[in-house]
Amino acid sequence: MTMDTQPPQHRLVIQQWILILNQIFKPLTLAYGAALVFVNVIGIVGSFILLRYVIPQPANAVISPEIRASNTMLISTMVPLAVLVGITVSLWYARPILLWMVEGGVPNPRQYAIIVSAPARQTAVIGLLWVAIALVFGVSVLRTGSPQFTAMVVATFLSNAIIFCALSYFIAERILRRTIAEAMSGRSVDTRTATTVTLRLMMMWLVTAAIPLVWIALVVSFRFLSSFFPDTEQTASAVAILGIFTIVVGFVGMTVVARSIADPVKQVSSAMAEVESGDYSRAVPVYDGSEIGRLQYGFNQMVTGLAERERLSSLFGARVGKDVVQEVLERGGSLGGESKEVAVMFVDLVGSTKLIETWPPYRVVAMLNEFFEVVVDTVHAHDGMVNKFTGDAALAVFGAPVPLKNSATAALSAARELRSRIPATTKLNFGIGVSIGQAVAAMLVHGNGLSTRSSEIQSTRSPDSLI
Repeated sequence: MTMDTQPPQHRLVIQQWILILNQIFKPLTLAYGAALVFVNVIGIVGSFILLRYVIPQPANAVISPEIRASNTMLISTMVPLAVLVGITVSLWYARPILLWMVEGGVPNPRQYAIIVSAPARQTAVIGLLWVAIALVFGVSVLRTGSPQFTAMVVATFLSNAIIFCALSYFIAERILRRTIAEAMSGRSVDTRTATTVTLRLMMMWLVTAAIPLVWIALVVSFRFLSSFFPDTEQTASAVAILGIFTIVVGFVGMTVVARSIADPVKQVSSAMAEVESGDYSRAVPVYDGSEIGRLQYGFNQMVTGLAERERLSSLFGARVGKDVVQEVLERGGSLGGESKEVAVMFVDLVGSTKLIETWPPYRVVAMLNEFFEVVVDTVHAHDGMVNKFTGDAALAVFGAPVPLKNSATAALSAARELRSRIPATTKLNFGIGVSIGQAVAAMLVHGNGLSTRSSEIQSTRSPDSLI
């Protein structure tokens, strides 16, 4: 008899919803919801106030106290209902995001697509709610018997819907930056669902300047439509209030869109300063699919390339010396065909073959590493270059490719220092030889590799110049 140890499907669903509810009450989620609710409630209530107290009403609109009372009751009902519906729908669509935020790790393709498009999806939900409210109020004011007033009500709500949906998009994008950056970590920038910088600026101009100015123009034109709109002092006050509304909305909107562009540019600028000072571990978060996201991604790729170049330069420098690396970089990777007077120093351990037969491999390797570390350090300290390692021997060159005023002195000084330092690394005997003369120094490139070579020294010193 076997027993199924897997939990029932309904228990898994309940556990998922418990995790989602826990995530809902996190500060980020609460801030996200509160900001969007606050902005759009202000927009809906503001639209109602504009229609009742600011914008002139058509002369043929019969607005009785009963209609005013019912509309007041309607706005009191519609706002909480819209908030409740908006939160419910948003949570339903955000389930994959909330689960991923709880579980962590790399988001799957579906989660990734929902995360990066979350501001646009949220804006679409908010826009549909605005349209629904506009239609409900449009139907409600049909009782006034004025088609002009009905059109005015619908147009007011829809125009404000465009303004506050745009603000909602930028607010959602800003609050979700860190979440989107975590989801996009390690991925290339997907521009298919991105809003370009140009489109953002044009959209913000539309919602903060064009639409309010159109309404101001319409209110002024009402004076010339006396058959529909009475010429009263309300027209002047409406223009003044709409002007103030344009200034406030324009300031808030342009601040939001300016920061959406300036903040990532400042991050890249700050990171560039750190990279310039030598910190190649610096990276900026990528949370945008527009030109800004490509800038962030391109900067990170550039820093990765610089870090790799620095690592290779360090490895190459440890092999041949930093001066040689600088010489190679200054010459564009070409070092070849120069006849120079150079000094060559040979260092060789005596008896290491027998030692290998008796010592464990790790001890032999440790001893050789310590020996070669002393050789490299000493050669570099005297402006030389270790040309090659061969078994338990090393060959160093002084005077090429980086020229020295007195290569012979540098080689002899290095040899004397090694004579005192090598005994601390090994008990084996060793030999050091120095030869000085003309040589052709070149860097040879072959296959996938690169090596430095010097032609055989044409010695100008006697053989007893060996130490």
